[in-house]
Amino acid sequence: MPLVLSGGRTGGLTRVWHTEEKGSDVNLAVELVNDAWSTLFELAVIVSNDSDLARALTIAKKKGRRIGVLVRGDAVVNSLGRFASFSRRLTEANLKGALLPRKIPGTTIEIPAEWELRETRAGIR
Repeated sequence: MPLVLSGGRTGGLTRVWHTEEKGSDVNLAVELVNDAWSTLFELAVIVSNDSDLARALTIAKKKGRRIGVLVRGDAVVNSLGRFASFSRRLTEANLKGALLPRKIPGTTIEIPAEWELRETRAGIR
């Protein structure tokens, strides 16, 4: 992407880590509230620390639903903990233990080579 200099001028190109909002928090919130009103669940467990979901959790709890929140152990703040029925921290061991095998036995399903390389570099497996 172009490097922005003082005065709004642009310089040469630079590499950036570009993140993009996908609307997943909004989608999750809408589905949570809809399912709570439709009484489609007794307990929902959210794996997130996004405070944008707080209102949806509050509404679901008002409808008598239990809401659990799981956050990574390295999260500095548990933004949703006070809105949940319960909350737990996930350790690295929890996350590693939840990984599927790189190749699902008896199938041709396997993780993409790029993901395998990232796991290896990160020392995940």
